[in-house]
Amino acid sequence: MSVESSVTAIILLGVLFLGMFVGFVLGTVLTSAAGTSVKIAGAVISAALAGAPVAFMSGLAFERWMYPIGLVVGLAWTRMLTARKHALSSSKRTAIFAWIDMIAIAGATLVVIIVTALVR
Repeated sequence: MSVESSVTAIILLGVLFLGMFVGFVLGTVLTSAAGTSVKIAGAVISAALAGAPVAFMSGLAFERWMYPIGLVVGLAWTRMLTARKHALSSSKRTAIFAWIDMIAIAGATLVVIIVTALVR
């Protein structure tokens, strides 16, 4: 692996994890909002602010497209919090589906990270 491809992999992973962090924070804020109007206003503001880091990535070419992928993965991880609550549920069927949900999200995240690291 050359130095240039190593640097590209680091940049791709960095942009991906930035998107994952922002997506997770936005998803957590939106799921914890109390009223419907607060959720709608939060969603509009979040959508505008979530795209702001892309404006500062002017030096990046194809690497900047890892950010929206990270946003989606981060939002999926907020679903993981809800699934974790349901996994502790008294209903066995609900718990099984919650565990399947958590394993699928973790597996998809792992696949995205591995594919990102291997892109050259």
